[in-house]
Amino acid sequence: MSDPAAGPSEWRRGWSVVLGSAGMAGVGAGLYQNLSSLFMPGLQEVTGASRGAIGASAALGLLGALAAPFIGRLADRIGAVPVIVASALSLAVTHLWLSLLSGGLWQFQIAVALLAVSAPGMSALVYGRLVATRFDRHRGLALAFATSGLSLTTVLLPGLFGWIIATWGFRAGYELLAVLAVAIGIPAGLYASRQAGAIVRPARRQRSGKPPSWTNLLFWRIAGATMLINIGTVGMVTSLALIGVERGFGLPAAGLLLSAYGASQIAGRIVMGALIDRFAANRIAAAFGLASTAGFMGMQWGVDALPFMLAAVFVAGLLNGAEYDLVPFLVSRLFPIENYSEVFGRLYLFSLLSGGIGLAGFNLLHDWTGAYAAPLGVATVCMLLAATLLYTLPPLRPHAQLNPSVSS
Repeated sequence: MSDPAAGPSEWRRGWSVVLGSAGMAGVGAGLYQNLSSLFMPGLQEVTGASRGAIGASAALGLLGALAAPFIGRLADRIGAVPVIVASALSLAVTHLWLSLLSGGLWQFQIAVALLAVSAPGMSALVYGRLVATRFDRHRGLALAFATSGLSLTTVLLPGLFGWIIATWGFRAGYELLAVLAVAIGIPAGLYASRQAGAIVRPARRQRSGKPPSWTNLLFWRIAGATMLINIGTVGMVTSLALIGVERGFGLPAAGLLLSAYGASQIAGRIVMGALIDRFAANRIAAAFGLASTAGFMGMQWGVDALPFMLAAVFVAGLLNGAEYDLVPFLVSRLFPIENYSEVFGRLYLFSLLSGGIGLAGFNLLHDWTGAYAAPLGVATVCMLLAATLLYTLPPLRPHAQLNPSVSS
């Protein structure tokens, strides 16, 4: 484990790493995921497919997520910079490909597969290790601020993208995503890497531990909780604007639900980050899981009033926001730091695949039932099960690293 100076000196030495990481995260593949419901009408028009068919196609395309563990191992061995640059360029090319769709779901499937390959290199798989090597006492909060870059763009950009898509069409929205990936993602990622470069070395030069085996029970509990969270929350956020339209709010007002979701991610990550630095992480995570369960119940059975729905979406999204802070924190504490990216890459694989299940499941259940009540009910159960799994994790003491061999 790294041994940087504790307290305020951590922030003096590491704030630039957090800032660069947040900028990169804010324009990564997660931004499109959070805004994807704004693109759905245009995709339906071009492909002539239903929401369920597009969602299922996206899920098949996410087989590209199988590359995540290998990207993680590559980042551990050759360093962050080549991975960040290649991922950002790949993401930009993918968005441009989407802007040129001319019909046929196979084109969309190829794009989603490329998105899944591009996503890990601009995620906590890379920047989580950069932050973890700079922070110990405030690691949870530092990771929270870094991962909040995506939450911030999710709050600020839906209105802009909604206006661009309404004015110039969905293709212009994809073109803007491509520009953001290159113009902001690459400089921000390189800045974070350069600021952390004095203490981050490729693992091939300092390999003192091994990643956990695939039979490690602790790994599978974290993976199971991650999958359940993503099935519920990714399915919800990728349909959120459409859920609002179904409730009779109209597209502009429904877009506010995306901003509420983004705000919940910021709050969830920062509050979770501060709390897990001070208290047992498993209990804090379980409490967030129960709160999110209540939020999904409110979305399913609550009144069709915009203020109520905004509040329900905010509460439902809390654990998803926290999970992107919690999982990097757990990996950095429970497993050898020199294997961080490979371990996180394995978890990221399950995160992406379960996100595809949630995306396809929400849309298919909507097509079958004609409403979003059934998928929201499934999401409620997923969040409750995730809270239970999180509670069974080891009650990490603040600032402590557990023996990497722990498997129960």
